[in-house]
Amino acid sequence: EMRSKLEIQAATLNESESELEEMKNKLQGSERLELEVEEMRSKLETQAAALETSESEVEEMRSKLETQAAELKQSEAEMEAMKSSLKSSDKTNSKVENMRCNMETQAVALEQSESNMEEM
Repeated sequence: EMRSKLEIQAATLNESESELEEMKNKLQGSERLELEVEEMRSKLETQAAALETSESEVEEMRSKLETQAAELKQSEAEMEAMKSSLKSSDKTNSKVENMRCNMETQAVALEQSESNMEEM
């Protein structure tokens, strides 16, 4: 009877050792998962920091582009003003040229008149 009890206890002990080994394996698997999760968390934090940096760089670039666009509009406005001034200058030059032609015509007419007067 004692032997039977001992055999039962030995079987129970073996079963308990087996369960304990199984629990130990599960615990090691859980610890491995925990390490993997921590590694993933670290990678995600690194990626989040890189994303924030990228967003900051994009915002800086956007600001520079907006500044350049404003400068371009200013330059275009200045060019338009210069074109307008140039057109006005061209008109003035044209008027001056017409006046010169008229004066030359008058000078020729005057010379002709003087020549005619001298002949008389």
